Amino acid sequence: MKQITVDAVCRSVRVAQTTLNLLRECERCFWLHLHGVRRPGGPAGPSPTVTRGLDTVISHYCAPYHDQDILPPLLAHHLRGRLVTARIGPCVHEETGLTLVDRLDECLEVNGGLFAPLDHKTRGSAPMGVCAADQLQLDIYTLLLAESGYSVAGYGVLVYYVPVDGELHEGFPFQVYVRKADTDAERARIWLRRARAVLDLPAPPEASPDCAYCGWALYGAAAVDVVPAVEAMSNKIEALVR
Repeated sequence: MKQITVDAVCRSVRVAQTTLNLLRECERCFWLHLHGVRRPGGPAGPSPTVTRGLDTVISHYCAPYHDQDILPPLLAHHLRGRLVTARIGPCVHEETGLTLVDRLDECLEVNGGLFAPLDHKTRGSAPMGVCAADQLQLDIYTLLLAESGYSVAGYGVLVYYVPVDGELHEGFPFQVYVRKADTDAERARIWLRRARAVLDLPAPPEASPDCAYCGWALYGAAAVDVVPAVEAMSNKIEALVR
């Protein structure tokens, strides 16, 4: 991969971890998304406003600690290193011609010059492990860091913020869980190759039996009064593949 100019980016198909995770979920939804037929709310579906609000609060909390020699108190008991501002991408994957773009929540500098992506997650319960979506996200970030000239640490960090019982009038109570996951830039490249192969198909792939969106479009629409909207979407898809 190589970093490129803005003009070159405009001539290439742009993908990010959200669109590649869409591919992981459903090839048909991915193909349609990049041909202008999108799920409601963005690549992966609707995003709860409370989650976006919490992400903003967490980002503002961490910002004063960037490029300092101390970590935010919420992280200092779990991690070593320091938060830095990493400038990544956009980068072109020369084999596929796809442009990879994204931004990190945070970047952790460790061991005197190695860099690891750090991502904040809000959820309703303690994590049991690192899910496939989060693993792909960290692999993508690792690839972008490496291609942007950073020496990568070979792992990423997920910080989960989970609400717990407590006295709300004393502040919103939550528990912080930190998980590390090994990362591999080559796994991210494999997904870029798969993305190119799906995009090169002349028509959208078959609907995935595991995709709730495709299942609703195929089987659920007849049960409610949305048939005209579904028919309009079908007409748009037919126009794309003519």
